[in-house]
Amino acid sequence: MSKKINKTPNEPPQNGTEITRYSNGNIKFKTSYINGKIHGLRIYWRENGAKCWEATAKEGELHGVYTARRENGQKEYEIYHNHNQEYACIEYNERKPVTRAHFSIPNTHNHNQGKQKLKGKSY
Repeated sequence: MSKKINKTPNEPPQNGTEITRYSNGNIKFKTSYINGKIHGLRIYWRENGAKCWEATAKEGELHGVYTARRENGQKEYEIYHNHNQEYACIEYNERKPVTRAHFSIPNTHNHNQGKQKLKGKSY
């Protein structure tokens, strides 16, 4: 069971669930943490309350499904992540999958190197 985090600005969260809100009171982000790292589900809502995207993380890195939604709530696309830097992407059109792709990214943690080369194929 997670607990709500009470922290000061710029203080890294440790364990529990952090909720941030828009000025109208609607939830903006809901993020779970373990040992100061995002772990579990993270959800982002639009200001009108519609879900924009949700993602899962493991020990601070994307792991599992990232789902983006259109303003009407329908899925726009899903990306499946794993720690081996392999990804699969499915795009949706009117609730039906229309594009599938599988690709890998070289395991480099230096984000200052510029664009990473993607290797993959579409189905």
